[in-house]
Amino acid sequence: MVAEYSSYIFNHHDGWATLPDFLLEEIFSRLPPKYLARCAQVCSNWYRLVNSDYAWHEFHFQDFMFTRRRFTLHAGWQMYIDHPRIRMLIVRATPKWRKLVIEPITILFNLYEFFRLLANAPKVCDGIYENDRPLNKIRSFSFEWRLHVHEGDREQEMVQIGTGGEMLRSLLFLLSQLDGLVDLALRELQLEVWEGGVFLDEVLYKFGSQLSSLCIINFTATAQSFLQVSLFLELRRLVLSAQHLNEDVVTLIGDLKLLQSFIIYQVGRKQFLLQNDKTTGAKPVSMKTWLLFKQNNKHTKIYLQQSGNYILICNKQFSFVLSQSVW
Repeated sequence: MVAEYSSYIFNHHDGWATLPDFLLEEIFSRLPPKYLARCAQVCSNWYRLVNSDYAWHEFHFQDFMFTRRRFTLHAGWQMYIDHPRIRMLIVRATPKWRKLVIEPITILFNLYEFFRLLANAPKVCDGIYENDRPLNKIRSFSFEWRLHVHEGDREQEMVQIGTGGEMLRSLLFLLSQLDGLVDLALRELQLEVWEGGVFLDEVLYKFGSQLSSLCIINFTATAQSFLQVSLFLELRRLVLSAQHLNEDVVTLIGDLKLLQSFIIYQVGRKQFLLQNDKTTGAKPVSMKTWLLFKQNNKHTKIYLQQSGNYILICNKQFSFVLSQSVW
């Protein structure tokens, strides 16, 4: 009876264990670490593919990831980051990362601790790898802040808190460890104007001659233009919020010899452009500046992209059709 049952299982298995490697790697690359650990226990083939480089090439840090409940007298049960698991992740997985994505979070201390431990990865991996710099292979880094705090009982009474202070310094320290970075995206940081200028100065000093793609959306809490975004000489793709543009920035962007795509990002709701504290006060770029840009720059394509519902803008000189955003 046992022999017959074993023969049936062998001849009628569902085939998941024998799928092609490239298909299983693609599936595993979309799973969070918790489920990857479970998949590694299925069979030896899955264990081999779970530990492959491609399964870990893109890592998303999400809220409540690598946390553990802890009781404190002043706050009761709280979720705190688990340092041993983070250190194990750094030792085993960070050399395989090629893209690091930080999604919006609510537990600020855990994100700060993750940045701090990740930036100190060379010390954690001391003597384990040849160059002792496991973050060097990261090519793309994306960070989105978007922290909202509700005041009162109404949902409309919402305050947006920007990235600043120790959190901003820890982010900058982490970026300083990414020597191989070529793609940088910063969304919804909502900085003060002076903080944004200092931060971009440091980023320009570190990556001015190596970034090929830069995305800056709602970088400051108010409308402000930054000349630094036009000084990354190796850029091939630039995404920038409309309120961070002025005539000088557009003129300098037109001088970038390698730039292929220049995407102007705008937020829309219900067929109207959204005007808020981030966009109020922004001065439009004159038609003369855009015509000069077109005259001096023949290799860059300009796109106007909107997030939200569609909107149609018509002008005598230009006509843009904005489709729903894919971001």
